Amino acid sequence: MKKVFLVVACAALLAAAQSCDMSKYNPQDDELSNQIKILNELTREQLEEQGFALRLACAADGESISFVVYSRKGDNCRWDAFDDDNTYAVFCNTADDAGWEYEYTAPTKAATGDGWTEIGATSAMVKVDANYADLIGDASDLLKDYGFSKTGTTKIFGLDCDVWSGTYTVPSGKSPVNVYGAMTLTEGTQGEFCVWKGLTLRTSVNGKGQTEMSGIVRNVPDKTFSKTLDLSWLK
Repeated sequence: MKKVFLVVACAALLAAAQSCDMSKYNPQDDELSNQIKILNELTREQLEEQGFALRLACAADGESISFVVYSRKGDNCRWDAFDDDNTYAVFCNTADDAGWEYEYTAPTKAATGDGWTEIGATSAMVKVDANYADLIGDASDLLKDYGFSKTGTTKIFGLDCDVWSGTYTVPSGKSPVNVYGAMTLTEGTQGEFCVWKGLTLRTSVNGKGQTEMSGIVRNVPDKTFSKTLDLSWLK
């Protein structure tokens, strides 16, 4: 099984955890050049058919780093979120018509049994999609009516991204929207987001980094969409 994982250098990640500077995670590694080329040439449909997982480093509170991982293969999908004290996972496996959720918060909420709760495939898919839409899904078509426009292009891990930026403004007669975390909480907020193949790889709010891709895997294993918290295949 061929697999691609583009990792943030440890030094850069530690620096980000201390300063919350989420910018310029672009490792220079000649061995990755061919894999990056393959990723840029794949269509979104091919990427989903092969299966992929995208990891984001998040600094939503401006003080600490957490991580989320969005995984997709065919109709199967999964969302993981974790930091030092919390672990959350939810997945939908359509082949088994199954949906499961896991939540652990230390020290107040200890997992009981194996920690997993069966919630059904439809409910699991809704939860995964909601998290995806908030942080990773391409919101450019929506936000172009709320003060944002395409302002250029950039590369993140060598992946070719469109850059959108602007000031969040609710047009007269329209309702507020809720995407990209703090970017759309308050009118007048300045934001920028970078999109690759419909996936948002970086967001910043008022000039400060909020999320940034810290890794991507192609050809994820089928065990991803099962009752496991083992993400060692990401390493």
